[in-house]
Amino acid sequence: MFDEQNGLCAICGYKFGQKPSDCYVDHCHATKIVRGLLCQNCNSAIGYAKDDPEVLVKASQYVANFKFSLAR
Repeated sequence: MFDEQNGLCAICGYKFGQKPSDCYVDHCHATKIVRGLLCQNCNSAIGYAKDDPEVLVKASQYVANFKFSLAR
């Protein structure tokens, strides 16, 4: 899986190996199926959102909207 992802976080592209233990195995908490390898920040974000895609989409829209409003 590490090689398939070219040593990068599946979400943000962080290059693993910059810090000790910076590669996390992500899994679905409901099915226990492994989804991929993530950095600590991305793994934590998904965990805090409780694996809820709607929460993550809303968070993305919120950040994008705020970014856009600053550019005006």
